[in-house]
Amino acid sequence: MYNFGNLILDLDNSARAKLYKNKQLVFIGDGYIALKMFLKDSEYHPEVMKKFKNQLEQREKYKWKEPTSNGSNRMESN
Repeated sequence: MYNFGNLILDLDNSARAKLYKNKQLVFIGDGYIALKMFLKDSEYHPEVMKKFKNQLEQREKYKWKEPTSNGSNRMESN
């Protein structure tokens, strides 16, 4: 669990993460979506950004590759 101000992020189960704001449950679902909401609600505080830097960088590694001549799009790792 991660606490920041009036926010609590519970990522014990990333498929069913929970976000609380002012002690009220505001989200249950995907961990990455919960994390993005937590970041936004913390107003992207530097301490919070630092705490989740690795997760954010890992998630952003995958970019769409330019379409090939046969028209297929593939994911690739940078």
